[in-house]
This record gives sequence, structure tokens and C-alpha cells, in this order.
Amino acid sequence: MRYYKILSTTLALTGLALSLVVLSNCSETLKGTRNENKPPVIWFVNIPPENQPFSKNPIINWVGQDEDGQVVMYRYAVLREDEIQAVSGQTPPFTRDDIQTFVDTYLPGMDDTVWTYLTVDVSAGEPRTSNIIPLKAELSDPVNTLVAQWVFVQAFDEEGASSPIIFRRFLRNDNPPETYIRRFIPDTKINAPASVGSKAVGIRIAWEGEDKVDFPTDPPPFEFEWRLYGPYDK
Repeated sequence: MRYYKILSTTLALTGLALSLVVLSNCSETLKGTRNENKPPVIWFVNIPPENQPFSKNPIINWVGQDEDGQVVMYRYAVLREDEIQAVSGQTPPFTRDDIQTFVDTYLPGMDDTVWTYLTVDVSAGEPRTSNIIPLKAELSDPVNTLVAQWVFVQAFDEEGASSPIIFRRFLRNDNPPETYIRRFIPDTKINAPASVGSKAVGIRIAWEGEDKVDFPTDPPPFEFEWRLYGPYDK
């Protein structure tokens, strides 16, 4: 019995010694400097060449990668060259070095509303590496004027580190759509005393729009505006 007590005590002391060694080694492994988070990188892919003119909003594609994490958000901005000139004081035409100076010096200080943010949701199959970018046209002369503008895109990882901002120059004009009245009964006389409770409170008109020049197929949704003038004596 005494032998077993001695053996038990010896084993206990041995286990205690081993624990102290393990704890000592563990404390050593916890020492050191944590690796700094590396920012993601981003680049354009399958994208129209620089200075490509468009008469409708193009699809722009990019890819972001993060060596020590994952990309969780992208953002993009579109700025006309006259907007860049107003902010930076630089005069077009701009070189890529001019735009890089604008990115480094002026773009960070601009209002955050110039950016559109896209949140990545991998579980839902939404990598957000593609978007229809709304370029800007000159409404005073939309057909004949090609507006020069730059698209800026940036990626962010889960710790908030950001990639360098990439950019590319495009041109944009616009062709106005056509509007057609499809159903209208002329010479209809309406004189409703009240808008509620009257049997005839207006004339039903049906219309539609199309933009065959810019969208020969699959047109976008249109916004319509109607105005009523009168009444007149004749």
C-alpha cells in the first residue's frame, strides 16, 4: 500500500512538472508581434477599352482578392472631367498621372455621397464584382455631346483595409426615347362637378415608350411625365 502511495505521489509530481513545462512553452509561443493585416487588391476584368463611347450605361466588371482575409465590400464613383476640374483645378485633357494625383489628393476629401457601396454576400452568391455603372450624359445636347468621365472602384476587407483605387475613362452620350399614345378618345367632353362621386372624372389615355437606338432589345424601365393645360374656351 505504501508503494502505491509513493507511486501516486511521484506521478502527481511528474504531472505537475510537465504542466509547468507546457505552460512555460505556451507562454513563449504567445510572445511576438501579430502579422499586420494586408489590404486587398483589385483590378478590372473583361471591360471595354479606355475611352470607349457609350450611348447607354455599360456593365463594368472587376475582381478583388485579399491574401489574409476576404473582400466584403466594393464601392464605385463616376465623376465627369468638368467635376474633377472643379475640385482639383487641373485642366483637361487628363493623363493617368493627373488622375492618380486627383485620387491621392482630392478624392478622399470629397463627400461620401459620390460613392455607391456594394456589400458582398458570398452565401447568397453575390460577389458584387459586376455592376451597370450609370454614366452621365449632357442633357442640353445629349446626342451630339460625348461627355468624358472616369469610373473609380475600390475594395475593402473584413478589417476595413482598402485597396488602391482603380480607374478608367469612358465617354457617354444619349439618344432620347420616343413616346406613343396608344389609346385616346378624342372630342370627349368631361365636366365632372367633383372628383369624388362623379361618374366621369377624366379621360383614360394609354401610352408607351421605346428607345430603339440605345436599346434595340430589352429596354430599361422608363419614367413618364404628363401635363394638363387648360381649360380653354376653344
